[in-house]
Amino acid sequence: MLPITIPGPLYGQDVTVSHLTIYWVGDTTFEAITAVLLRRQIDVCSSSACYATILHDTADHECEDVVHTTGCSLDYDLTSNNKLTADSGILYLTLELAFGSSTSWIEIGGVRLTLEHD
Repeated sequence: MLPITIPGPLYGQDVTVSHLTIYWVGDTTFEAITAVLLRRQIDVCSSSACYATILHDTADHECEDVVHTTGCSLDYDLTSNNKLTADSGILYLTLELAFGSSTSWIEIGGVRLTLEHD
């Protein structure tokens, strides 16, 4: 789980998180990103309703480095619960990774968020 701290409103304007791209590559076809979850904090986490889900993808994504020598990207258009306001908390990106052996690997090259103003 990766916390992403973004100021909510910039210059008094709400911000919309409109797109997420994850750049990555894996060792073999047995390594995969099996879940991508992006959430926005909406309350203190003393209850089960402390996050609003922006993205929840549970498809298996494979990117073998021998086949995809420059890596792969996962692209998501974000359309729900994606407005950051003065009351919004930080964003959390959770990646669930699957490995085929104890020596295999997945490299996360970067994560890009696209922010828009109205």
